[in-house]
Amino acid sequence: MIRNSAIMKAIENMKAEVPETLIRSHVEAIIRNFANNYGINDPEMDIGTLTSLLGIDEETMNTAIRPSAENEAKTELLVNAVIDAENIEPEEEELNEYINKISGTVGAKVEDIKNYFGMDYIIDEFKKEKAMEIIGDSAVLVDKVEETAKEEAPAEEKPKKKAPAKKKAAPKAEKVAEEVAPAEKPEE
Repeated sequence: MIRNSAIMKAIENMKAEVPETLIRSHVEAIIRNFANNYGINDPEMDIGTLTSLLGIDEETMNTAIRPSAENEAKTELLVNAVIDAENIEPEEEELNEYINKISGTVGAKVEDIKNYFGMDYIIDEFKKEKAMEIIGDSAVLVDKVEETAKEEAPAEEKPKKKAPAKKKAAPKAEKVAEEVAPAEKPEE
């Protein structure tokens, strides 16, 4: 949960331009994965035909698929930037532990995992997971009420005027706190 929140916040703060071609490739992957759920898995079928067969209209494309694809593209850019900046390369022991973990999760033999996925793919996935760990571990937890109060309080230089601003922001901060963690109802 914290890792996902940290990644989402990092994506919000990204200043990098996301190439349209990267977004389109994620749009296509989402559509192909969706089509695969219905047994339509012809890699030669063009996206226009797939969207038509699946009943995906322009509104669905613009409100659901494209925003999801943009988010995936930004995540990819972020994770790759961390991999490069941190020079993430697995040690043999780490990689073996990672493969054993996958093996245990899916109930397959280590050799079968290696043969099925290939070592290049496994190493790439290891790097991505390590990068996401770094992002999650570097996150700083902030009290939502405190964060909202700071965002709502006007920035003024005189200390005398800061106290009224906090009082003014407090009701909204309390409302956000209630939305984030609504009061529990007593059990009957």
